Amino acid sequence: MQLTDNPDSYLVLRSDILDPSTETRLALLAGAQLVVDSERMWHSVWQVGPEPRYCLIKSCESGPELEAWINSLHPATNAPSGPIDPVRAAESELKAQERRAARSAFYGYDPSEVYSEAYQELRGTRPFSSAPPRIFVW
Repeated sequence: MQLTDNPDSYLVLRSDILDPSTETRLALLAGAQLVVDSERMWHSVWQVGPEPRYCLIKSCESGPELEAWINSLHPATNAPSGPIDPVRAAESELKAQERRAARSAFYGYDPSEVYSEAYQELRGTRPFSSAPPRIFVW
């Protein structure tokens, strides 16, 4: 749940960390509640300005109870992607890719390719991008 009103800042979600075309940006409005499948979506925040941003983050185990709770709230399952300056986005993407490459060189492997045990169990039967991840907003 977003606790401060940061309408020009976005939660950035990607199904492929290296592909900006898979990106969705959700405005961080006060009171916004989001459920993100963090096993299948790369996520970060595009923060505008130096002010602190406050939100409540809760991790939940997937299952019928969580699904029932989400459905009881009648969430929107898609939202328009917010605008960002394309030049600044391209510059930031380049910096991020450079940081990922440096981190991979340091560790000797790409840490963004490390998944949880639960995801690894699913990986053989359901590829990472086989179905569109669901995003719930209300």
